[in-house]
Amino acid sequence: MDRSIGLSVASMFWWPEVILSIAIGLVVCGIAVPAVLNSRESQRKVMCQNRLSRLSTGLAAHESAYGTLPPGVLWGRFQYDAPRTTYYAKLLEVLGEETLLPVAGVTWCSSENEPVTSLPRPELLCPSDLRGGAVKNNLKCGDQAMTNYMACFGRTMADVALKRGPFFANSGLDLNRVERGRASLLLMAEYITGTPTDLRGGLWGDEAGMSLIFTSLPPNSLEPDRLYPNPRLCDPQNALHNNVRANMPCVHGDGYLTDTAAARSHHAGGVHALFADGRIQFVSSRIDRELWQNYGVTHPESAAWETASLSDQNTGHFHWPSGKLTSSQTKGE
Repeated sequence: MDRSIGLSVASMFWWPEVILSIAIGLVVCGIAVPAVLNSRESQRKVMCQNRLSRLSTGLAAHESAYGTLPPGVLWGRFQYDAPRTTYYAKLLEVLGEETLLPVAGVTWCSSENEPVTSLPRPELLCPSDLRGGAVKNNLKCGDQAMTNYMACFGRTMADVALKRGPFFANSGLDLNRVERGRASLLLMAEYITGTPTDLRGGLWGDEAGMSLIFTSLPPNSLEPDRLYPNPRLCDPQNALHNNVRANMPCVHGDGYLTDTAAARSHHAGGVHALFADGRIQFVSSRIDRELWQNYGVTHPESAAWETASLSDQNTGHFHWPSGKLTSSQTKGE
């Protein structure tokens, strides 16, 4: 009888202890798991920042060697004409890596250049993203490497030819001529690689969302990027492409002056940004919109929104096509 009573008492104390242990375990997991996840994201953010810092070194080296930033894009008389390559060719060259050497008379979107443009560039990817992969097939242009780090060309594609942003067409910016000072000029920021079935994040492409970002929209904007009207770049009818919850909203632009892509990342609350003084800052998604827009132009007094045709503007030897782009001018896309 005594033994039976002892077992009964032991049983009475055992079950509450099990329940208490489970409860304590759940609490510990509830605290530990987010802490581990936050720690991993912190490590990824540091890596993202370090990779952007390396690109800053490359831009500084180019400025030291040539007196200017690299040309943002190299186009012929019309937009998208050969040699049609981007700042990454010069940037990777000064960093001592294999670079795109455009074959005379052809563009980055050609079979002759694919051996280089298809090379994956893991050092140009942020581990907080990787959703789109390191390489995507462009169909017309073959396999193309992806990147999370893109140069700022102003507020919209209109600024590319007018040379109002830090990167533009066919020549490079002398930073000594920036009247506001380097600390207020955005050079590069993060962008997303999109999905495996769209072309956002393209390293060699010369479109909004393909190596070109702008400041008309604030970082991680809920408003959609206005991208070149090609469903391969981003299909607004595809819920995977046009995904606001995943920070990937998109609509088709006019393929011309109003196309734009906001700085975007999969970090919580903002993006890493590189300024012309060499400073790398994590910029909040809540930054004042006008301030962010002015970061994208070299002279704020010339930052008024123009709606007039560029045909009356002095853009040097480069000319925008009149009206919409012709099929021959969009062949690469």
